[in-house]
Amino acid sequence: MKNIVITGSSRGIGYGLADAFLSRGCRVMISGRSQQSIDRAVKSLSAQYGQEKVQGFRCDVSNSEQVQGLWDATLKAWGCVDVWINNAGINHPMKALWELSAQTLQTVISTNLLGLAYCSQVAIKGMLKQGHGHVYNMEGHGSSGQILQGMTGYGTSKSGVRYLTKALIQETKGTTVKVSTLSPGMVVTKLVADQFREDPAGLERVKTVFNLFGDNVETVAPWLADRVLQNNRSGATIAWFTWSKMLWRLLTAFQPRDLFTLDGTSETYIGKFS
Repeated sequence: MKNIVITGSSRGIGYGLADAFLSRGCRVMISGRSQQSIDRAVKSLSAQYGQEKVQGFRCDVSNSEQVQGLWDATLKAWGCVDVWINNAGINHPMKALWELSAQTLQTVISTNLLGLAYCSQVAIKGMLKQGHGHVYNMEGHGSSGQILQGMTGYGTSKSGVRYLTKALIQETKGTTVKVSTLSPGMVVTKLVADQFREDPAGLERVKTVFNLFGDNVETVAPWLADRVLQNNRSGATIAWFTWSKMLWRLLTAFQPRDLFTLDGTSETYIGKFS
């Protein structure tokens, strides 16, 4: 039974990963910035998997002391951390860099890049002390160098994540700690809607792209969880959306897909995974 910490796991892809790991017999520490959101997630998951397998801890990853608190709480609960997934991240409205407020830009960079660095510091230091552990960093738009108008702040933070991860893989080489990458592709969650909060027409325009190349949390999270549990190699890149999948989607584009419809069984867009 592995003990897994997932930052930003009270909703979205993080919640989906927590659900998937729990269904595979792991214990999961839920984490997020909102205590209300954490309580709701823990209550829902505990009802399904048992209270002994799920705990929650409020943590803003841009606060290094709170990150240390998250590690300490997990050790107190279960004795060690086998896997730490740096998933916490936020986006900003689809605007040019100069149209964003300084506070918005600071929050995005502090959470997505500085927060991931804090988490990596704490997790790697703790894992070196306990003698084992695997850190996974979540990539996103910008990690592979792609540029999209209106995504400069977010893309810059994720570009930094790519460098940071590569550096950590080198720095932990020869130790008992491993560092790898998770890449979920285009997943439809509330994070997508938040980007277009001030531009609903823009959301309608990108729905075509998401319906072609995107996926639901329920599809992606279990696949990622399986590969994390199977992987024992540092420097691994676990990527859901590959070039072969992109080609297949293009070849089967005549088959309609609607990821933005809430039908009572798929709650990815708004609901338990939001």
